[in-house]
Amino acid sequence: VAVSAAAETVERDMERRANERRVSETLTDEERSLEFDQPGISIRDSIDKRHPDYETMVLMVRDLQPTLERSRELASRPIVGMPYSTRWPSDTNWESMPAGWIEAPLPETDDVAEQDMLIGVMLPWLGPVRNQCRWLALDARVAADDRDEARVVANVAAMLGYAEQIDKDQILISNLVSLACTELARMTLGRVMHEHPGLLERDQLVVLAHRFGRVRGLFDEIPLEWETNMFEDVLQRAYTDDGHGDGH
Repeated sequence: VAVSAAAETVERDMERRANERRVSETLTDEERSLEFDQPGISIRDSIDKRHPDYETMVLMVRDLQPTLERSRELASRPIVGMPYSTRWPSDTNWESMPAGWIEAPLPETDDVAEQDMLIGVMLPWLGPVRNQCRWLALDARVAADDRDEARVVANVAAMLGYAEQIDKDQILISNLVSLACTELARMTLGRVMHEHPGLLERDQLVVLAHRFGRVRGLFDEIPLEWETNMFEDVLQRAYTDDGHGDGH
């Protein structure tokens, strides 16, 4: 999972840079005045309708409806799990991996300056989940333009569902991603209501009010228990007691 996530990140970054170059070459002076600082696919959740890539993005989100429907279904679950293992997937194609990925750990060097981190935690699902929320946010805007209010509600509710799932990690960065998903849902709903007043029925607004109410208390206090435990784990792994009050 970690390898595929890393490969996805590299591919997405290359695509983003290609889009930036392409858009930069095609923008008129008027379009440049709109100050799109992240052209192309990277701003799919907030892309302006005057952006030269907007219609392409709309076509993409329409083609992705089966995937987005699956995403909305996953977001409605209490939690979505993943294999818990230190092993690489058996079908990993190492020849296709980005430079820097290796099949097995390298022997530790004696040079302290070149040694790896003492402890590290991989959370490969955070990036993909946040990206899912960005696609859902764009689809909510497209659905509003289509007067499909049910899809608007489903998309906003799905973003909040992902926020609840991620928050259960109880790790600081997960809490912050959960907060980002919640804020994106709030901004998306506000934008839809501003651009399409009267689109959502009262009953639909009540449903969303309850969904926002469920996540409202998640961020009243962000716990640092996991961070404290990890710090203490570093100490107990780095400094041992030889039974006589000494160690190394």
